[in-house]
Amino acid sequence: AERTGLPLVLDFRDPWTRAPFYPRRPAWARRWDERLEASCLRRAAAVVTVNESIRADFLARHPGLDARNFERITNGWDPADFEGLPRTPLPEWTLTHTGTLPAGRFPSGFAGGLRRVLQEDPELDTRLRVRLIGHAEPSHVEALTRPPLDRIVRFEPYRPHREAVQALLESRLLLLFIEEGPAARGILTGKLFEYLGSGVPILALAPEGEAAELIRATRGGRVVSGEDAEAVAGALREAF
Repeated sequence: AERTGLPLVLDFRDPWTRAPFYPRRPAWARRWDERLEASCLRRAAAVVTVNESIRADFLARHPGLDARNFERITNGWDPADFEGLPRTPLPEWTLTHTGTLPAGRFPSGFAGGLRRVLQEDPELDTRLRVRLIGHAEPSHVEALTRPPLDRIVRFEPYRPHREAVQALLESRLLLLFIEEGPAARGILTGKLFEYLGSGVPILALAPEGEAAELIRATRGGRVVSGEDAEAVAGALREAF
């Protein structure tokens, strides 16, 4: 922008220095990033953020910015991705999660909630399936393949996008995992919008924040604390 005289527009689909996944770096490196962040924001003609939390954080931490220069453009979904795909649930009562499961984004109460409903109804393992499509950390695989969960949980590799969308339409419930903590309040993943576009109910194991507010506002599903195994079990019972 300085060389050409053209306006500089910044589009933040994630936070910069306040991202939950910001890497561990020396203090001097973080300070340098923070200076770069401030410099870019001051010079920008316009700033686009994916959610309200990023906008509010920038305005609070960088005095002098003009709030009128900020616009919010959320993620979304494309109806064309669903055209021609059958909306036929699988014979088994299937819960599906698509995408990456990072190390910190797996709620501790999910495995406990599954165990509780299986203990209450031992025959449920003949009717219930949990599919996790995409990359999962080895610790997640280990936690969800201990008996009796090994009878219902399936880890599957990444698929082409159209096949992943078909997997949503085959499901009875879609799983959304968001880690706990104040930094997670603004997480509003692209996956959530595609889930909403499918019309399949969502079970979000998430803290209070923008994702929870969106699911409730659209009546897209149920939100419970991912650290509360009994709350997870209760949501599963209600869905069944």
